[in-house]
Amino acid sequence: EGFYLIALAKAFTHGSMAKAYSIIRGGATVLVWIISLLFQMEVLNKLGLIGSLIVTVGIMITGIQPKNVNTSDGLFWPLSGAFFIACYHLCYGESLKQGAEPKALFATALTLSLPFIFFTARKNFRSNSLHIFTQGKLRLCLAAMSATLGFILFLYGLKMSGPGYAITLRNTSIFF
Repeated sequence: EGFYLIALAKAFTHGSMAKAYSIIRGGATVLVWIISLLFQMEVLNKLGLIGSLIVTVGIMITGIQPKNVNTSDGLFWPLSGAFFIACYHLCYGESLKQGAEPKALFATALTLSLPFIFFTARKNFRSNSLHIFTQGKLRLCLAAMSATLGFILFLYGLKMSGPGYAITLRNTSIFF
């Protein structure tokens, strides 16, 4: 998850947020579906296949750049982010299969991600942190509570379903 945070920050600095996030989330969904089908015995049905193909075509369309734009940085970081999301998503799934408690798993993952967050935010970290804490305490608290609750609910859902189904619901819910 920490490597995903670095890739996400780099993707946002090298291109449009909408484009990068579409590639990151869509790419992760497709990767998890493929791995889940091959190694975790999830069942492929027509609707899942059609959905995966639509997402793949959408990623390809999103990745198209005008001829005068360098695509190497513009695609590398979003595709890296997709890879890292798929990895951490599958790791969460395996941890839950082994009996991990979702709230403790989330707390552990965030704790292990802290060094990556500090690494990506090291430029002006103190001044940015002070500004956030002094100007937007309520928004910060509401965002933190919402994100935490949402992710813990996702982990409970992941525990009850396969990784392919859970990531599809999670990532497409952003669209809806």
